[in-house]
Amino acid sequence: MTVNISKPSINIREKLSELDKPSGIAGEAVLRADSVQEIRNSIGAGRKNLIINGGFDVWQRGTYTTATNVSSGFQSDRWKIAQSATTGTIQDLGGSVRLEVTGAGTGTLRMYQPIEDKGLYKRISGKTLTFSAWVKSNTANARIECFKGNGVGWDGWDSAHTGGGAWEKLSATYVLADISSLTDGAFSVQVGLDGYNSADVALAVGDYCEIKDVQLELGSVATDFEHRSFGEELQLCKRYYEKSFAYSAVPANGSSATTFATSPNVSLGVLLWSGPNARNIAYEVEKRVTPTVVRYGNSSGYWGYINAGGSPSGSDNTPIFHANIFCQTNTPKVLVVTNQASGNPLWSISGHWTAEAEL
Repeated sequence: MTVNISKPSINIREKLSELDKPSGIAGEAVLRADSVQEIRNSIGAGRKNLIINGGFDVWQRGTYTTATNVSSGFQSDRWKIAQSATTGTIQDLGGSVRLEVTGAGTGTLRMYQPIEDKGLYKRISGKTLTFSAWVKSNTANARIECFKGNGVGWDGWDSAHTGGGAWEKLSATYVLADISSLTDGAFSVQVGLDGYNSADVALAVGDYCEIKDVQLELGSVATDFEHRSFGEELQLCKRYYEKSFAYSAVPANGSSATTFATSPNVSLGVLLWSGPNARNIAYEVEKRVTPTVVRYGNSSGYWGYINAGGSPSGSDNTPIFHANIFCQTNTPKVLVVTNQASGNPLWSISGHWTAEAEL
């Protein structure tokens, strides 16, 4: 038996056109994107990098474009130095940083960033996180790692360089344990010359580590580094450290009892002796906590004024420096300048300050 089956004809062109669904401007941008970061930017997915100043662009505390002896503390904003049994240098290479051993020993030379909590620890507990950085080194002791304080310690979340002298992208992915009970700043990322789980290692003179594009993000993939503008990165850093000096000026006192190191950026009109004898200066960015304020002025750190009395001194602009013009911490939003120098109003008070609220 022969069975004939017939089907209605179709227009292939029409059917294909039906597959051409409108994707919109955002959809077209996603289709044209060359990287995950471009896709995130195009759809407004928000910030992914939990690290601040991961590109080592911001250096408010000083100029380190030549190799400078490291000290235990902050040089590049938000990055603290840890060293033991060795001496070394730090250098800003413009978009990356270099640590180099100058005195051999069995110890460590690394940088770390304590991460602020503010509810973050609870949100990321139990989640998959990926920590990554580009590293160049001549030793296999160059590595990235994470640390959980409060007695939790190191947990093997680690990736080491081969020591071959080329740039390598190191990454480590880990399901984070519950860190919601840790104190603020106890969770940190670390990168530099160190042993597994931060065991001391033998470091020789000339061992070095160059670091750039440090990133900590949710997920199991080390995606492209999230580049933020310098202005945005600087504002993020100012939550932890801010200064009245120009960005390029290193905070310092004057070289004599009658001079400032640089022209003061702070200049107050009149400051009374009483009722009230204080003036507030608002920080550009609210601090993490009430900061530690340091006053800078003449060689003794004193602020200056032009005249004490009922009116300004006219054309005389030579400052008079006095120990009892105080620049004091008050709240995370403002610092207070007080006049305890004279029974008269002080005119044209000037000086400098730094405010630190680091972890």
